[in-house]
Amino acid sequence: MKCIIYSRVSTTEQAETGRSIGDQVKICARFAEENDYDIVGIFKDKGKTATNMNRAGLQDMILKCQEDKDIDAILVLDSDRLARNTSNHLQIKATLKIVGTKVISVSQPMLNDDTPEGQLIDTIIASTNAFQSQITGRKVAKCMMEKFREGWWPSVAYIGYTNTNIGTLDRPINIIGDDDVRQKFIKKAFKLFSTGTYSSDEVNSILYKKGFQSSAGKKYSSAQFARILKNSFYYGLMQFKGEKKMGLHKHIISKEIFKQCQNVFEEHNHRANRSRKHDFLLRGFVFCGICGHRLTAEPHILKGKSYYHCASKKHSNRHQNMNVSELELRVEKLFNQIQLPESLIIKMKGEARKFLEENHGKVNAEKKLLNLRKGQLEKDRDVLEKKLVAEVIGDETYKRQYAEIEGKIKAIDKELREVESGRQENVEVMERLMALSSDVGKAYQDAPPQLKKNYLSTFWERIDVENRKIENAVPTKFYKSLFPDYNENLVAEKPITPIVITSVRWRPQWVSNPYYKIENLAS
Repeated sequence: MKCIIYSRVSTTEQAETGRSIGDQVKICARFAEENDYDIVGIFKDKGKTATNMNRAGLQDMILKCQEDKDIDAILVLDSDRLARNTSNHLQIKATLKIVGTKVISVSQPMLNDDTPEGQLIDTIIASTNAFQSQITGRKVAKCMMEKFREGWWPSVAYIGYTNTNIGTLDRPINIIGDDDVRQKFIKKAFKLFSTGTYSSDEVNSILYKKGFQSSAGKKYSSAQFARILKNSFYYGLMQFKGEKKMGLHKHIISKEIFKQCQNVFEEHNHRANRSRKHDFLLRGFVFCGICGHRLTAEPHILKGKSYYHCASKKHSNRHQNMNVSELELRVEKLFNQIQLPESLIIKMKGEARKFLEENHGKVNAEKKLLNLRKGQLEKDRDVLEKKLVAEVIGDETYKRQYAEIEGKIKAIDKELREVESGRQENVEVMERLMALSSDVGKAYQDAPPQLKKNYLSTFWERIDVENRKIENAVPTKFYKSLFPDYNENLVAEKPITPIVITSVRWRPQWVSNPYYKIENLAS
């Protein structure tokens, strides 16, 4: 007689004694030898659940029986190796029965009886297996939720993290570890995207060239990369089964940076932005001074330059096309007209200094409290080590309590890093704000393209170009509201008196707005 051995083990069963793939095959092989069966095949499924039939080993085994109708039996250690679902169990047996192959459970001989009584017992056992699987699933789900509520991610680690066991094989304590290499790339990804200068695909391409790749050495897909930038897990907020919780894992970015990135996504979606091969800064802001038609821009391949020009057919474009870099340079000069008085700058710097001092005071108080907590935990750890040496506690108790203390110390270290990071970000945003307040022209010049567009839309309704010069710059309503005596006949290329903002109330809370716009000054 011919037989096939089928063995299966799930991920959670792999550490259980007597249930390994090798043990199952060995026991079934001994049964085959004792009962005069010739083994013509061994099929295995490692790390697979028996709650469904989507298993390569199982499918191959059934196919083998259908192709070779001389196989008399399938040997399994017990029936739950084959299926933990009653309908699947009966379906598998029915499929094999058609080709003359019966299922033999080596450790459950009562199930191998083909009598009605034997079939009834087989069905009852299959139902019991299914019920046990459901109970196990419920326990696993409950344990996962408890782990989540304690502050640890209970599922597969996201990109930039690893699933790490800090316990033992007998008593595993699984937490989220750090993938330091990918974390550096992810931090850079958030930083680049938050500027609003790049699309997520562009950031993905930049980092891929620098080595940010999947485990297979490939570039992450657009959808995968976008999910990274939209995942609150990276600043610490976990979301699981409808609940939210700040996690104890390492936070790669701050909450502020994450919010900036979500604002960029919203901005891109609102404007229906698409990646362009040539993204001209002044597109949509500059108009033809002859006919009023919006200027467009395109590269001139032969000359190696790009030009803004009027697409209207109502007039000739002779001597009207303007070099892109030259026009953008002239637009920069428009921002040099706006100048804040020294008295206001001094006042703003004073307020900024006061805000930073208060902020630093809070930061130092937080750090002091966290360091006190950390010091106490380190003392607890020292006491625990002495207890182990003095044999006051056992090895298992020591490992469990030591892992708990280490987890709390790491959580405090993470909080300390976050506090210091938040302090530095406030300083950087404040410096950017001071630069803007001191010199709007230089702030525009140094700004990335997306921020430049924000400045343009803040100050200028339209810029009219004629005879390769800026003939007129029409201010926005906001701009006019700042200066009641504004000259409506401004010709930007002619010398003008610098415009001075004289009455502005600056508010320190503006530093929380990374997309700072001049409109805020109107208040």
